[in-house]
Amino acid sequence: RVLVLQCHQDDLESGGDVSFLKFYGSDAFDSAYYTDLDLGANIEDGNTVFRLWSPSASAVTLNIYDTADATAPSSSTPMNRDDNGVFTSTANGNLHGKYYTFDVTNYGVTDADVPDP
Repeated sequence: RVLVLQCHQDDLESGGDVSFLKFYGSDAFDSAYYTDLDLGANIEDGNTVFRLWSPSASAVTLNIYDTADATAPSSSTPMNRDDNGVFTSTANGNLHGKYYTFDVTNYGVTDADVPDP
C-alpha cells in the first residue's frame, strides 16, 4: 500500500508548510495505517511477541540483549511487516528481564539500536 503525499508547487515556491506532520496526522494516513494490536513486548501463549508500529520503515531488526550493559545483542532477528506498518517478531519463552532495541531502516538509512518508543 502506498499513500502519496501531495503538495502544491506554490507551497514549495513560497516556502509554505509541506510538513510531514500534516500527512501523518491526516485521516487518509489513519485509515491506511491504524492498528489496535498491542505494541511493545507482550507475553502471548508463553512466548514474547514484539511489535513496533513504524509505517514509514522498510525494514526493522529486533535486537535482544541479556543485560543492560551488554556490548552486543545475544540475538538479532528481522521482523515481519504487516499492511498497517506493524513489524512483529515472536521469541520463544518469556523474555522478562531481557533488554531490546531495534535497527530501523527508513528511506534507505538504518538507525541502529533504537529504543522502543
